[in-house]
Amino acid sequence: MATRSNLNSQLRGVLLNLQAETPGLMGAVLLSAAGLTIVSTLPENVEADVVAAMTASMVALGERTANELWRSQLSQVLIKGQEGTYALVEKVNSQVAMVVLAGDEARLGLVFMNMTRASMAIARIIEEALRAYPSSLSEKPSPTSIRRLRRVK
Repeated sequence: MATRSNLNSQLRGVLLNLQAETPGLMGAVLLSAAGLTIVSTLPENVEADVVAAMTASMVALGERTANELWRSQLSQVLIKGQEGTYALVEKVNSQVAMVVLAGDEARLGLVFMNMTRASMAIARIIEEALRAYPSSLSEKPSPTSIRRLRRVK
């Protein structure tokens, strides 16, 4: 049976593999719908908790926009800075999203393709954890269950 530290290790491993396979990525963070950091591989000079909180707000607005404009669900969000840097967001499931930071040398097609693969791997890991701990995590996690998934600092 998987432990919480094993779950964090698996999730961190997926993010590290994503970085290794995608030139130009500076780091990534998994976040809950509430804006809490689950696991991060962001550089130390970037505050993962701030990125997670801002991204959760952005995802919520993107979801509302997609629903209003296209009667569709949000899949991805792209933000481009003036210097050519990017923040790319992909929803993993209804409660988890992933954001990666990429430099101007990153090839966006490759970034999105690898993010989608990582997102599917993360979704499988989370589904397995939910099956292993059905009473501790429900369909809509409570703040307590979300804290259980947070990384240990």
